[in-house]
Order: sequence, then C-alpha cells, then structure tokens
Amino acid sequence: MPRTPECIDCIEAGITTVRPVYGKPLLCATHRRKRTKDRRAKAHANHVQRTYGISGDEYLLLKSSQNGTCAICGPWTGRSGRYVSLSVDHNHRTGEVRGLLCRPCNRILGVWRDNPIVFERAAEYLREPPARKILTEMRTDVE
Repeated sequence: MPRTPECIDCIEAGITTVRPVYGKPLLCATHRRKRTKDRRAKAHANHVQRTYGISGDEYLLLKSSQNGTCAICGPWTGRSGRYVSLSVDHNHRTGEVRGLLCRPCNRILGVWRDNPIVFERAAEYLREPPARKILTEMRTDVE
C-alpha cells in the first residue's frame, strides 16, 4: 500500500496522527496556519521597526498596556472581527511614537494636523452646538 505524505512539522513535533497535507512544503492545515501567522507577525514587526523605530515586542507591549484598544476611543472602534488592527501614531516632525490608534482616530489626527485647538473647539461644539441656542431662541420668540 502506498504511503501517504505526512506533514513535516508534525513529524518534527512527534505527532503520529496522519493528517491531510498540501502545498510546498507538505504541511497539514494546522501547521500551515501557524506558519502563516508567524510569518505575518514577523513581517509586521519588521514594518514597525523600519517605519517607526520600535521593535515588534515594544509594539506588543504598547498594545497590551492599552488593553488591545485604541488610546483615544477605547474599545468602540478598531475591531475587525476577532483581530484588532491598531496603527502606530507618531509625531511626524519628531518621529516620537505616541501610542496605538484605530484607523478612524488616526485619520482624524492626520486630517486635523495634530492641532489641539481644533480638538478643543470640536469638543466645545459637541457640548454646546450653536444651533441649539439659535433654534431655542427662535422658537421662544415665535410663541
């Protein structure tokens, strides 16, 4: 009887269960997923090292210190299924890393060019919208 191919990682780990294998190298689905996950994590670590000057371990430390959520909005956004995608926020002039943000929050900072005055005005606008006062006055004048 012909011998069925075996997963090279299963053989190395001493797993004797014969699982279906595919691709090159011959791997079972479990070990192929693990290799893909490891490869992506390494690529991400290399990207943050090259782009922002922080190691993959430092990125993970920041992420865990923020409980895996955006530093601005918390758990409200940034979730894509089970995976939380957080961008490295940094000062474009100095290169200083400030924290990890979801895409919407990171985009807002960029659009408003990191100007705290604009953020303060936006917060005041949300607390006291100008239309509230004008419309209230207009409605009381009509009565």
